[in-house]
Amino acid sequence: MAEKKREKKQAENQKHTANRTGKTVSPGILKVAVAAASDRYNFGDVLLPIVFEQYLKRAVLKRGERREIQVSQFALFNADLTSVGGMKVRALSKADSSYDCVVIAGGEVLAAGYITMHLSTGPGKALTAAERLLRKIPLTRPLLERFLQKAVCRRDNAGMPWMYHPLRPDQKVFYNAVGGAGFAANPERARKEWKEVISSSAMFSVRDRKTLDGLNQSGITRSSSGEIEMIPDTAIVMDSFYTDEVLRRKVRQEYMELAGKDYFVLQVSNNIGRNILDEVGRAVKTVCEEQNLRCVLLPIGRAARHDDIIPLSALHRRLPGITTLIGENNISETIWIISRAKFYIGSSLHGAITAMSFHTPHTALTRESGKLRSYLEQWETTACPCVDSAGEIAAFADRALHDPLVIDCGKIDAMKKTVEDWLDRVAGKCLEQDQQQQSAETGENN
Repeated sequence: MAEKKREKKQAENQKHTANRTGKTVSPGILKVAVAAASDRYNFGDVLLPIVFEQYLKRAVLKRGERREIQVSQFALFNADLTSVGGMKVRALSKADSSYDCVVIAGGEVLAAGYITMHLSTGPGKALTAAERLLRKIPLTRPLLERFLQKAVCRRDNAGMPWMYHPLRPDQKVFYNAVGGAGFAANPERARKEWKEVISSSAMFSVRDRKTLDGLNQSGITRSSSGEIEMIPDTAIVMDSFYTDEVLRRKVRQEYMELAGKDYFVLQVSNNIGRNILDEVGRAVKTVCEEQNLRCVLLPIGRAARHDDIIPLSALHRRLPGITTLIGENNISETIWIISRAKFYIGSSLHGAITAMSFHTPHTALTRESGKLRSYLEQWETTACPCVDSAGEIAAFADRALHDPLVIDCGKIDAMKKTVEDWLDRVAGKCLEQDQQQQSAETGENN
C-alpha cells in the first residue's frame, strides 16, 4: 500500500513541476521560443522561423527522442501572417522564463534599432512621417528609441530589439546565422550590451564575413560554448520542406501554369529600382527578344521600406507584352516561381537564397544591392555575383541559359550540409537543456 501511495505521489509531482522561477511547466515538454521579424510581410523574415521550426522538429525525431517539443513563434509585435503562408506571432516581450530555449532565427538583427523595426511594420502615414523626422534630429533620435523600446515594445531589459538576456540561469539563447553588416555603427553602449548578450548565449553564428569582422573588431569573439561561427543563411535548406508535393498544394493554378513556360524572374526594391528603371527596361527587352523568354516581375519585399511592387509595376507598364507582374503571392508561390525559373536577377537576399536552394542561376541587380552582393561574393555560389548594366544583364542571361558552370551546385550542397550540421548541434544543445532539467526534477522527486 505504501509503495502504491509513493508511486501515486511521484506521478502527481511529475505531472506539473515548478521550476526555480516559480513557472509551472510540464515535464517531458521542451518549450522553445523562436523569434524573427515575422510581423511584417517581407519574404525572408517570414520564411526563416518556419524553416528553423521544421528543421528543429525533424532533428529531434532523427535523434529518436519521444519528448514533445512545443514551439512558439514571436516577433517584435503581435501579428497574423497566416494568409500569406506565415504564422501567427506574439510580441517578443511575452517570451518569458517558462521557455527552456529562445532562438533568434536569423535576419539582419545586430544593427536594427527600434525606430527601424517600427517603421518597417508600416505604422501609418502620420506616424511614419513623424518618426522619420524625429530620427534625423540628433537630440530626439535616442529619446524616440527609448520610447519605442519601453512604451511600444515593452522591452525594458533590451537596448536593441533583438537582444535577449536569459531570464533564468538555465534558459539557453541561440542566435542562428544572423546578419549585422552595420554593427560598427551601433552606439558604444549598444556594442557593450551586445557583447554581454553574445557571450552569455548558448550558441551564436553569423552568416557573412563582414558581420563577423565587425564583431571581432569590437572584441566580441565567443559565446558561452565557444567561438562565434560563420555559417550560410539557414533558409538555404528550404527545399527539404517546400517540396514539389507541398508547393503544389499551396500555389494557385495561374502560377502553377508558369512551370510550363520559359521565363526568368526579376525583382528589385524601390530604393534601388527607382534609379535604374530605364537601364533595366532596356535589358529586359533585349533578353526577352534575344532569348525568347518572358520576364516575371516578382515582388518579394512587400513590407514598408521595401515596396518592390512600385518599380516592378512601373516596368510592367512600360513592357506589358513581355512581362508578367505578380500581383499577389504567398510564401509558397514565391518559392515556386523562383524554383521553376531559368534564372533569377534581383536585390533580395532571400530571393537569391531561394534560387540557390533549388539550383537556379542567380545574380545581384547592381552594386547597390550591397547585402546580397557581399553574400554572393562571400559564398561564391555564382560565377556572376553582380550585374550593373543592360549589357551585363544580357551577358548573364546568355550564360545562365548555356553555361552550367555559372552556378556552383556542389558548393551550394556543401553549404546545405554545413547548415544541417549546425542545426543538428542546436537541437542537441536544446535537448541537453531538457535532459538536465529532467534529471534535476527526477532527483528532487526521489
